[in-house]
Amino acid sequence: MTAFQRFTDKLRKAVSKRYGETCLVEVNEIEKNNGVVYHGITIKRKDSNISPTIYLEKLYQEYEDGVPLGDILEKVIQIYEDHKIEGGIDLQFLLDFEKIKEKIVFRLIHYENNREMLSEVPYVRFLDMAVIFYCSIAHETLGNIAIVIKKNICRIWGIEKEELLLLAGRNTPVLLPFTLRSMEQIMEELGHISCVSGKEPCMYVLTNSRKMFGAACLLYPDVLKHFAQAADKSFYVLPSSVHEVILVPERKGFCGEAFRQIVKEMNGEQVEWEEVLSDSVYYYDREKGKLEKI
Repeated sequence: MTAFQRFTDKLRKAVSKRYGETCLVEVNEIEKNNGVVYHGITIKRKDSNISPTIYLEKLYQEYEDGVPLGDILEKVIQIYEDHKIEGGIDLQFLLDFEKIKEKIVFRLIHYENNREMLSEVPYVRFLDMAVIFYCSIAHETLGNIAIVIKKNICRIWGIEKEELLLLAGRNTPVLLPFTLRSMEQIMEELGHISCVSGKEPCMYVLTNSRKMFGAACLLYPDVLKHFAQAADKSFYVLPSSVHEVILVPERKGFCGEAFRQIVKEMNGEQVEWEEVLSDSVYYYDREKGKLEKI
């Protein structure tokens, strides 16, 4: 047993002792994008089917830095009490395809980095990436919930990935409309520059209204086509993360190899691994009306 495992076991037992038989306390692994695995503790009341997940990695770092286990226990209890949900949530509606089909949307992730996870979900290849599907549900207590669609639920619904793609292609731009702003606009809003020069912007950020998994806006109908028409030229696409991409109109002196090095360095130094989309650079050819990996 590793030191981290000993820590999580001690914490689980301490939480269980605090709540007694009224709650089931478990430590689970939560797989994120690109195979990143976090560990979370859940405290589930016997009259509820849902519980907030409290991630343990940062708490373990505090423990390693000398914070007593008792203090960490109190912190976990406080987090749970602040976010616990009375009763439960009826998830039976997820089995009814007619009730859920208008909430199906898509995300873009890297294909090779997620091979294990992709074995359990329906997906569609897109260049060196994969399109996956999930249900976006607005809950009055929990806010926006994202539930990944797996193969087993598709069998219950009796549908194939092609139908998911059609539905998500219609729903996602409506539920998560795209936003496109110049880098200068964003920097000015952040207070990093006081004014925008009269020069034409050289970079634009494409994401969605929630700024969550906004790289999927690349799949929205005519978004890239209309940008090329407005810019009156072809352009490069730099995948800055799963949440956004950067569009760079082509001009003299720009080359794909230099951009590829920029993306690689950005992913290695500035982007958390679970948020990396790809080290590749893409090119939208205005004449062909097509996005390609270069």
